[in-house]
Amino acid sequence: NRLIEKWDKLYKAQEKKRKQLERLLENARRIKSSRKRGGAVGAAKTRIERLEKNQKERYSSESIESIEIDAQVHSSKLMLRLKRVSKSYGKNKVFEDLDLEVRGGEKVWLFGPNGAGKSTLVKIINGIEKVDSGDVRLGDNIRVGYFSQIQPNVEHDRSILEEFTSRTGCFYGKAYGYLEKFLFKREDLNKKVYMLSPGERARFEFAIFSFFNYDMLILDEPDNHLDIDTKEILEQSLSEYIGTMLLVSHDRYFVGNSGVDKLLNLKNGELKYIT
Repeated sequence: NRLIEKWDKLYKAQEKKRKQLERLLENARRIKSSRKRGGAVGAAKTRIERLEKNQKERYSSESIESIEIDAQVHSSKLMLRLKRVSKSYGKNKVFEDLDLEVRGGEKVWLFGPNGAGKSTLVKIINGIEKVDSGDVRLGDNIRVGYFSQIQPNVEHDRSILEEFTSRTGCFYGKAYGYLEKFLFKREDLNKKVYMLSPGERARFEFAIFSFFNYDMLILDEPDNHLDIDTKEILEQSLSEYIGTMLLVSHDRYFVGNSGVDKLLNLKNGELKYIT
């Protein structure tokens, strides 16, 4: 296929250029004069950023085989309870007196119009945002995993391998095989995290997320930036997941294939189950 051959040539040329720019950046950081060093580092970073804007990804028919997230929770166990929860930002009232209860094994899709407060509610449940009033309670002795559409800040000078082992505590020997399951080959693991494309970054963050076993998953737009093959594997994995799940997503097809069994609508500051 000539198109694939041309794409691969462009990719190889890009990667060669990337390595040259990385060496240039490293050399710039060694310059003793702070004034000259600052200018050289800035120029090198600008050239790297320009390369990233026109980034070509390697053509590949590979796909992730499976993602396994284990859970062990009885179906009657209380996983989450909200009681008369209210939240405002200044004079803007997001919601008021919300009540919610989720039990073990339930898979809930939280949906509603943009700006209804879905992400705010998820952040409140995870302790990232504080409530104005009301009570939020997670079940006793449960492991909760939170995956957000907004990826956490990373140490930009860290490689993929360094970032993964730092955030998971995984031994280097095991990390190579684990990351390969998420299509990060051994020769790619020294690439800097900041150089990953949005799709690669989403896949990398989900590799970290999936390393741990959780009794409850709280997922805020987890399918953002994922390629089609990875999204399909994620759908299958969530469908087979036996734990509890609270899912926020605008993709109805993704939701329909993820095994949700309850629909929860957040609209006009009110929560309502849809039957």
